[in-house]
Amino acid sequence: MKEIMVHKKAPRDATFEDMSNDLSEAEQSQQCRWAVFDLDYTNDKGQAKTKIIMISWAPDTAKVKQKMVHASSQDAFKKALGEGISKNFQFSEMADLSTADIIKELNTLDKF
Repeated sequence: MKEIMVHKKAPRDATFEDMSNDLSEAEQSQQCRWAVFDLDYTNDKGQAKTKIIMISWAPDTAKVKQKMVHASSQDAFKKALGEGISKNFQFSEMADLSTADIIKELNTLDKF
């Protein structure tokens, strides 16, 4: 991999489930991916919030070399995105990719 390429640009109204399905397809094709998602949620205080999150997806089915390149390229990718990312999450299994857990983590950021 010599460059980071955009695999898909989803419409603004794409859901978290849509993104999860895309990551599931990447898992089936044994591919690592990054996803940048604009997550709308309600925090612990009942306030509507929007946070841009980044998901580093390295499924167990991906080849070791690809996972290594993916991991070593992540900082360059984050730097290219700029300052807008609220939180980076790393997942390797679909069972771990949960909006409830992500929102729980984002709620801890709101407390500071």
